[in-house]
Amino acid sequence: VSFPDCTPAPVADDHTMTNARRALALLVCCCCSNAALADHDLYIGGMAQPQLRWEQQDPSVTVTNPQNSGFALPRARLIAAGGIRGYSIYWEARVEADMVPSFQLLDAWVSGSADLPHGGHWRLTAGQHFAPFSRQTILPANTLQMVDYAQLTTLTPGRQLGFSGTLEVPYAPWLQLSAGLYNGKGINIVENLD
Repeated sequence: VSFPDCTPAPVADDHTMTNARRALALLVCCCCSNAALADHDLYIGGMAQPQLRWEQQDPSVTVTNPQNSGFALPRARLIAAGGIRGYSIYWEARVEADMVPSFQLLDAWVSGSADLPHGGHWRLTAGQHFAPFSRQTILPANTLQMVDYAQLTTLTPGRQLGFSGTLEVPYAPWLQLSAGLYNGKGINIVENLD
C-alpha cells in the first residue's frame, strides 16, 4: 500500500510523519486483504435543509398556534458512512446525528449484504435504524421531495435499537421480505425493563 506525498509545510519533523505513515500502512495491510481493499468507500459530510415559510398574517383571526412567516432550519446533520467488500459480503456502517435544535444521535448501525443466485439479495442490519414501515421512513432525508414528512409517518415506529433482515427472493427479486426484532422504546433508549 502506498500513499501519495501531499504533505503541506511540515509542522512536525519528517521522521515523525514518516513513522505515522508507516504505522497507518501497516495497520491497513494487517486488517484488510488486497481483495477487500479493491472495493471500499468512505463518506464524511453533512446536510442542511433551510426552509422559507410564508403564512398569511391576519390579526383579526384567532389562531391557537400561529405560524409565522420567515426562515427556518428544520434539519442540520452530520453524517459518516462507509463500506468495504470482503469475502463476497459488502459491509456497511453509518452514523448520523441531528444538530438542531440540540444534538441527537439518529443512525448508528452496521450491516452486511450479498447477492444470491438468480437475482436474489440478502441484507442484515444491527444497531439503531429505521424499522421498515414505508418508503418515506426508510429513505434518507436528503432524498425526499419535501422538507416536511407526510403526517402518516407519525404513526410509524421510527428509529429503534434492534436487528433486521431483508431478503429479495431468488427467481422473484421483485418480492422483498423484511423482518426485525427491536427494543420498541424509541430512539436512543437502550433500557427495556419488560
